[in-house]
Amino acid sequence: MTGVQDGSYPDISFAGCGFIGIYHVGVSACLSAYAPQLLQQRILGSSAGALAGAALIGEVPLQLMAKNVLDVAHLASSNSLGAFSPSFSLANIMWDGLEHLLPDDIHIRATDKLYVSMTKISDRSNLLVHKFSSKHELLEALRASSFVPFVSGWRPPRFRGDLVFDGGYSDNLPIFDPFTITVSPFAGDASICPPDESQIGSLLNLRIPHGPTNSNNSFSLSKENSMKLINAVVPPGVEGMEQLCSQGFQDAMRFLTMGNHIKCEGCREGKKSEECSMCKIIIEEAATKTLPMEITEVFEEAASREGRPGAGSLMLSLFTSVVSGPIRFGVVASCRVVHLQVKIAVGLPQVGYKAVDFSAKSMVSLALTAFNAVATITWSTPSIETCPFGSPVPQTLN
Repeated sequence: MTGVQDGSYPDISFAGCGFIGIYHVGVSACLSAYAPQLLQQRILGSSAGALAGAALIGEVPLQLMAKNVLDVAHLASSNSLGAFSPSFSLANIMWDGLEHLLPDDIHIRATDKLYVSMTKISDRSNLLVHKFSSKHELLEALRASSFVPFVSGWRPPRFRGDLVFDGGYSDNLPIFDPFTITVSPFAGDASICPPDESQIGSLLNLRIPHGPTNSNNSFSLSKENSMKLINAVVPPGVEGMEQLCSQGFQDAMRFLTMGNHIKCEGCREGKKSEECSMCKIIIEEAATKTLPMEITEVFEEAASREGRPGAGSLMLSLFTSVVSGPIRFGVVASCRVVHLQVKIAVGLPQVGYKAVDFSAKSMVSLALTAFNAVATITWSTPSIETCPFGSPVPQTLN
């Protein structure tokens, strides 16, 4: 599907994903080079996804987007407790970076173009903000959409009088209609995402919704996605960040190729009706491309300054060893079907999302709190109850 029913191009939505938002830089690089028409309509996003949308609308060079993400990740990894260190203020660092990168008229460009997802603390409802009176107010919206307790600070911000925090606690991947192009670094059902190679996810159809109020989009329960949830708050090294960025470029290229979105300028404008030789040349060239040189140079520069692993990297290594063991244990056990059930969103045909609950005899808890996704694996006799994840219409603020 190349567009909505009236012939215009679809909107695009970027998922919140913390430090692995570097994935969005790779996606943006591919779309900007080979399908800029897909960035012409409204851009939705939560947290890191909203930041990516603001940068695209503000025409921030992609290499500066990449450098900013790497700089913040480096600062987090330099602290004894990583992003959880009291001396690390993600909200302030993000504010300073955006104030420098975004143009002074960004609020004018973003009004009715950028839709920022955030969550009201009072009732956990979702807000989509799309009108901004000043650059300062836009920055406030982006800060609110990205505020994760304990990582961004201790006191949640206010936006237009309401206490708010990360959009992922309500809707991490907002859409307007089924035509919206969705982008996520987590393997699942997004339009642009890594391929889902999880056997356990395919076997049991285990899915995690992109937020409690989002029943339209989900990602699979797998070891790879579990590690990405960890990396969202504990950033990987430069090599890992570059791999994520390259993955975003490759996934976007696969989406463009399969959807026949790569076209020459004349065909994008509808000036040609017959089979176009120029389009064929561009498609063949695109198939050989990887990340642009200006972006790879940013990673090379970051790698040269990355010495031995800092305390933050050591924290990631320790955290990974503690968490990945139970993850692997749970996956293997579930494959053998030993009365294992997971309290998580499970897609059941014609029934919708259900939560499988149980009483525990022995329990392994996976504290995957990023984006409010928590998986609890236990041994028990199964019982099923309706999942509390509904799909109310988000409030759109002017």
